[in-house]
Amino acid sequence: NLAINTGTGTDAVNFVGAINFPNLVTIITDGAVTDNAADGVTDITALSLSISAASIGASGNDLDLAVDSLTTNTSAVNGDQFLNEANGLTQVNLSAGSGDITLKAGAITDADVTTDFTADALTVTATSFGASGNNIDTSVNSLSIDTSASGGDQFIHESTGLSDLNLNAGSGDITLVDEGQISDTS
Repeated sequence: NLAINTGTGTDAVNFVGAINFPNLVTIITDGAVTDNAADGVTDITALSLSISAASIGASGNDLDLAVDSLTTNTSAVNGDQFLNEANGLTQVNLSAGSGDITLKAGAITDADVTTDFTADALTVTATSFGASGNNIDTSVNSLSIDTSASGGDQFIHESTGLSDLNLNAGSGDITLVDEGQISDTS
């Protein structure tokens, strides 16, 4: 396992090069985790990645990843997350508190029953989202999922209700279970 810990303070982790590690990579910082350039070059390649930070990536400059399992946490300061995963994810646990999460990936699946995404707004572009019998569990106010480019199916379980909803599966199917109220007026 590889661990990067900046200690207390607002030190940031800025990727100028890349990390390629066969197992778990853990990054812990009170500052931001960023990519120095919006170049699409993979910043972190690993089996699993866990990041705890104030924010991850930036609008227009995603943190570029190639991982199977992704855990992120920016909820301490409700920081936003901008992530681009090269292939797909088989396990996710992303928490931004009341911050926003923007994720681009291949197929996204997760077999556990815990909340997979916690944010104010979740925006995902993927080839598919969840699987039959294994919904992706969300706790968000605004949900935007687009799998239309591949016609990928979407299987979603929302625990709190939605104030904004935009789901596009193209020729794919959408299954949404919402335990709250959907009040989208747009």
